[in-house]
Amino acid sequence: VFEGLSMKISNRKLVVYNNLDLENAPPIKNISKAEFFKNPLFKNKSTDIFGSCVVSCGEFSGTFVDPHIDGSTYSLAVEISSQREGERFAKNILQNFNKREHMGKIVVPLDLSITAGNTITISETGLFDGKYFIENTCHCFSERLSYFKIHRCLEGY
Repeated sequence: VFEGLSMKISNRKLVVYNNLDLENAPPIKNISKAEFFKNPLFKNKSTDIFGSCVVSCGEFSGTFVDPHIDGSTYSLAVEISSQREGERFAKNILQNFNKREHMGKIVVPLDLSITAGNTITISETGLFDGKYFIENTCHCFSERLSYFKIHRCLEGY
């Protein structure tokens, strides 16, 4: 969380990646509502997000403010060795909290081209249209379906 990194297992290897690098990648596919096998499940958790984050340790502190969110401040005492490190931690912690403001689960016909770590766009759903990051993928060959757990990509990080 502090460094803004995540892990996934792919091809029997542990892959460590920068969350924002993958979220900023171009979408690999557009999925419209007509392509959903079942009704999608989308959640808006706007009450569980923060407008800023402050981390501190002794004489050092770091702050990051999300200009798109008018919300409360999350404060955390964490071991940091410089103000710059504190600012980086504050940014990554805030991004980790706020990335799940818009979450969802979708099911589409089996599509092996989409994997965890990819981005897609969702269209024709109204409020939930936009660019999403694939957090988790399950391809079920017997059902010929792909299940995806997703969250909307954040801007300004």
